[in-house]
Amino acid sequence: MPKPYIVFFVPPGHGVDLVMSMYALFKKEANIDTTLIQWDNKRKGLSGEGFKLGTIKVNRKPNVLVVIRSWWPPESGVAGSARDQKIPVVMINHGAMCVFNQTQKYKRSIYPAIVNCLWGQHDLSLWRRWNKKDTFIVTGNPLHDQIIDYTPSEIKVPDEFALLLTPRMQRKFLNPSAEKLNKIIPVVAKTHPIDDEKAYYKKRYLTYDASWTLLPLMYKAKLIIADVSSAWIPALFWQKPIFIHSFDEKYFHFSEFKDKYPHVFNFKQDDVWNSEIIDKAIKPDKKHFEIFGHLPDGKNSLRVAKVIKSYVK
Repeated sequence: MPKPYIVFFVPPGHGVDLVMSMYALFKKEANIDTTLIQWDNKRKGLSGEGFKLGTIKVNRKPNVLVVIRSWWPPESGVAGSARDQKIPVVMINHGAMCVFNQTQKYKRSIYPAIVNCLWGQHDLSLWRRWNKKDTFIVTGNPLHDQIIDYTPSEIKVPDEFALLLTPRMQRKFLNPSAEKLNKIIPVVAKTHPIDDEKAYYKKRYLTYDASWTLLPLMYKAKLIIADVSSAWIPALFWQKPIFIHSFDEKYFHFSEFKDKYPHVFNFKQDDVWNSEIIDKAIKPDKKHFEIFGHLPDGKNSLRVAKVIKSYVK
């Protein structure tokens, strides 16, 4: 009888980073075969193309397919083909919600996935406002395992700086605030992977693009300035002051979030900065990390791997 076979199909960059720890766990197991395939068909693990899943070919019929965004192509096509062939599809959520956004109607279903691994309880509460029927399991983000007993990679930054996490959309308050803050303390920018205004930040600040730079930058920063983003969750564990620059828009219920967590975050809609604002900023406790990032025990990858294994038949 052939070994159980698990296939990961993910986008390059963040997608590979997100699943690599589970892939590594399965690679170590002599009784499991696995293949990791990126959208550009770069591969790791078991080779062979004897079985077709939508636009890709794999060694043989998998027992489980793992994706990070089951609704959108090209993952949706491959995942849909898997379900048509009675192959379970496990989703490891690529991000986490903080604010309820009524435009995200696609979240009413995770099909073709049959289960979605979430980062935290806050995210689950928002998912349930959309979707009361599908299966969700809070596992934590596998990438957050490394923040336990973390030693940052070498990176060139000022001795003291503010970290700007660039947004995808809401820039009205954040951009002018960052420019004023830069006159008091150096600002270093980490760009969002699909930020289409990166040139603006690169002209003004020391700026990093690569995904691996997020954690060392956050670990070394004095404070974080951002919009609403799952990127700052590790900063909760490291008890960094987080200044959130956001606002209500049609269908985007920011005030709900702001009213619920005034004891965790610093909410800012102006560009006024001084030493008192910085020195007296609210600092989160590690217990606040658990709301958004689940258990700080370094076992998120093991929990996700357990979910994947539970669908192996």
